[in-house]
Amino acid sequence: MLKEVQPQRATCKYRNNIFCENKYHGYLNKLGDEDIVINSSDLCSWDDDFLTRKSSEEYRHRPISLPTCTASNTKVVLLIIDALKFDFMDYNITLQENEAQAFQNKFTVVHELISSRPNNSKLFKFIADPPTTTMQRLKALTTGTLPTFVDVGSNFATPEINEDNLLDQLTTQNKTVVFMGDDTWVGLYPGRFIREYPFPSFNVWDLDTVDSGILDNLIVEIKKNDWSLLIAHFLGVDHCGHRYGPYHHEMSRKLKEMNSVISDVLEAIENNTMLFVIGDHGMTNTGDHGGSSEAEVTAAMFVHSPSSLINLQSMEGPKTIRQVDLVPSLATLLGVPIPFSNLGGVVLDVLPSSQDSLRDAQVALQATWNNIEQMSLAYESLKKKMFDLNREEDVKDVMREASEYLGLVREMCEEVWIQFDSVLMSHGLWVVFLSLFFMFVMVSGLPKDRLTEVLDGKFLVVGLTCVGVTVVGSALCYLAGSIESIDVAVYFSTSLVSMFLLASVVVKHWTVIMSRWLSKGRLSDRVGRLLLACSLCGSFSNSYVVEESRSLSYLLLTQLWWLVYNYRPTRHGGVNVKGKTPDKVVSSWVKMQVTPSRMFVGALVLTLSGVVRLSHYYWACREEQPSCETSTTHKQGRHGALNCLFTLVCLGLLVTAARIWLRSSGNLVGFSPVVMLARYVPTVVVVCTGGFWVLQALPKDTRAKLFLPWQLHILPWVVYCLVVLTFVCLFVRPLCVFYLLKEHDVMAPVYGQENIIPRLFNHMKEMMRARAQKEEDQGAPVVYGLATVYSAVFVVAGVFASLLVALLLGSVLAQALVLMVVACVLLLIMLSVIHAEGIIVAEQLFIVPWSSVLSWGFLASYFFYGTGHQPTFSNIQWEAAFVGTGGIFHTHVVPALLVGLNTFCAQLVMGLTLPLLLVAPFTIRVMAPRLMSLGDPVTEDLKKGELFLYQRDDLLYHGLFDLCTKYTLFIGARMLACMLAGAMHCRHLMTWKVFAPKLMFEGLGLFVSLPSVLLGYLLVIRITQQVDKLLLHLDKEFS
Repeated sequence: MLKEVQPQRATCKYRNNIFCENKYHGYLNKLGDEDIVINSSDLCSWDDDFLTRKSSEEYRHRPISLPTCTASNTKVVLLIIDALKFDFMDYNITLQENEAQAFQNKFTVVHELISSRPNNSKLFKFIADPPTTTMQRLKALTTGTLPTFVDVGSNFATPEINEDNLLDQLTTQNKTVVFMGDDTWVGLYPGRFIREYPFPSFNVWDLDTVDSGILDNLIVEIKKNDWSLLIAHFLGVDHCGHRYGPYHHEMSRKLKEMNSVISDVLEAIENNTMLFVIGDHGMTNTGDHGGSSEAEVTAAMFVHSPSSLINLQSMEGPKTIRQVDLVPSLATLLGVPIPFSNLGGVVLDVLPSSQDSLRDAQVALQATWNNIEQMSLAYESLKKKMFDLNREEDVKDVMREASEYLGLVREMCEEVWIQFDSVLMSHGLWVVFLSLFFMFVMVSGLPKDRLTEVLDGKFLVVGLTCVGVTVVGSALCYLAGSIESIDVAVYFSTSLVSMFLLASVVVKHWTVIMSRWLSKGRLSDRVGRLLLACSLCGSFSNSYVVEESRSLSYLLLTQLWWLVYNYRPTRHGGVNVKGKTPDKVVSSWVKMQVTPSRMFVGALVLTLSGVVRLSHYYWACREEQPSCETSTTHKQGRHGALNCLFTLVCLGLLVTAARIWLRSSGNLVGFSPVVMLARYVPTVVVVCTGGFWVLQALPKDTRAKLFLPWQLHILPWVVYCLVVLTFVCLFVRPLCVFYLLKEHDVMAPVYGQENIIPRLFNHMKEMMRARAQKEEDQGAPVVYGLATVYSAVFVVAGVFASLLVALLLGSVLAQALVLMVVACVLLLIMLSVIHAEGIIVAEQLFIVPWSSVLSWGFLASYFFYGTGHQPTFSNIQWEAAFVGTGGIFHTHVVPALLVGLNTFCAQLVMGLTLPLLLVAPFTIRVMAPRLMSLGDPVTEDLKKGELFLYQRDDLLYHGLFDLCTKYTLFIGARMLACMLAGAMHCRHLMTWKVFAPKLMFEGLGLFVSLPSVLLGYLLVIRITQQVDKLLLHLDKEFS
């Protein structure tokens, strides 16, 4: 689905009797043809008397051997105001000053020029093509092409553009370019500028650094005469939109500053210099961009020339132009070839006028025809008309047809610009489908003993060996030149080998698999799978994707209430209707239905439903939801202080609840590194987080007076370091336990009291009696926290992961994260109580049912939306990249990681704590035994708590593998559904607006979930190893 980059360059050529064409570099002269490639010194040698000819007769009889580009002394100052929406520059004369919004009527200079000098100044609607992200817009503004959504990742790692572009054409023609502003340009075009003043662009909280840097150099550079194109890219307006939105008073300040910049530039430019002021994209009412809504794609372009401009409004009419039209227009003005891949058309209204209508029409026609020739397409009827132009009306007619032709070509190119490789798409779909299918077959079909036999045997060794040999073979084929892309070759070859190995396992055990499939499963599992199927089918509908937050909320609560309905405690007996009246039968049935345990489970689900409903407040709105109103934004409003205080209280309660739980289970006793970190560090993290939010809420001037820039980022880095330190300790020494090697007799503090001698006598009698009673086990170790050894580690890990994500989410959306944690706790208790019902032996608890996995998966998918996210680029919370970084990065890995943690926080936290689904029943049985009504054999085993997991580590590893595989199947199935939807709707109107972003976000969510699930699995292994080491140590001490 990637667009192929054209390696060719446009050049100028003469051809007798027709306009010269752009050809590929290295084009060989054809035999019998009169094509002549002009040397670089002769390129664009415009006949000086062409524009001065006033006789159409002379023009008609002259051999038309005009070059594609014209020699020009024109200079251009290109001011790019990032996110300059058309509404910002469009002046509304009906508004009074006190009635105007913060973004309205601030460009007074532009309004005065358009009113007083309409022939010299023009304003256009400047329509961008989605995605409306900065890097893609800059690529369109310099190449005239249409970047795709696949290029969005380049905002983090800006690649050099080698495609034919305007800057390279200027360099080829010995023209020079000066740049200042957004450092993205330096990454796109390294070495193209004679002087450059780049400034870091990624810190959207910084409104003035880039703009101030430009202002220090702009006028000085304009007064120099060694450049042809000067580019100044301002970022303050865009950053103001991201941070405050367009209605904030800071937006008014930044727009007035840009108005002053335009005024200063107009005073500084010479008569041969034109001024272009453009926006690369617009912005939404919340200040975001990245999508394809009208507000995001509608930017502004203002053009001013000291001399009059051609006035062709009577012929071309509209004041709306495409963003790709800028490239051929600048190329024509600067006298360089139009870049080869350009899809835009020359904006004729920005060409200088000669004050002669016929001559202006001829020049406009020449530029339009050069545009057609640049596209290397034949249009015979237009070619014939080019030789018979006697009247001004004829010239205008041909020019109108040529303009229509350019528009038609562009529309055709847009339709086929994205080339879909159906073979690779089908291969990818088959690989993902077969992977999920074989995983499902192995998990649901193979019994424990068979699966253990497969994993513990030679299968893994053989499989890893085959995969390694395949990778080496692919690398050798790539070095030998047999394959073009090593990454695609490795991906598909290893996938095929893996599929073959899994297929061999399935075939070998097919009889057992079929027998298990034909057995009757749980009704709750079948209902859960039906709900999952409904959500997967919904992925093929653009309206479902738009409203998926509401749909997932409904599916989640449907699943939970079905579990409540299907939960019938069997130990209360059935209804015996024999010998009873109907009233007594009904009364007995009601008593059976309304049991205390069922009421408790219903209360849990009711509370969970309320938590989910509260999280609706934090939903973000899509542009396709006109009736939706975002209740909260990521920007500090007038209630920012109250929000911050309320969030800190919520985080404090979360930390306090976790600490109380750990203390009550005995996991906060002792002085081990993890215990010390769990006891004190969460409070420090909350304080640092609150301090950072308070500092960010201070006015900018106050903050600058009190702190240096690096000092503002100390608190986030304290949080990062403490969280990383905790996770390192969790993997090195994860146990939150404490043991006493030997009990010592301690004398009571009786001294200083009355009747000392009788008290001493009584105390010594008690010590002698106690020693006689426990003579057999005297000196046995006392271990605190061993019954909750697994869950305690995941509680600590979950708390620290949540606090890290809360810092990145901000003071508003961190409240939604607290709701997610509460929902997870309620769900764990409910699922544990339901899972424990009806079991005969404790070993049954090691297999987590599908209904529990699906409930956990639905909750994780829902809280992607519940934490204020949407699968759209305009809703990405880019400000997370600047928490503790200041927007200055030596690598783009850091901002990508921070934004990823912010966006996929639900998948991260719930994937990491996934093993709690297996551990929780054992934990709840120890901490709250009344919640579970179990038989005597099961009760006896579960008295050991989570130590029973260690004793049956074979069942633990098998059950955990089964759990992780089921959860991976859930998220993998969602990914596959999005892939199928994208493939089926690749030519759909909503492909790039709905289905493609959804596919990308679902894929990224999968790749975030997999490592987090793996970390949780490895953490269980480390806990088991450390418990084994501890028990061996204790056994050695007391043997």
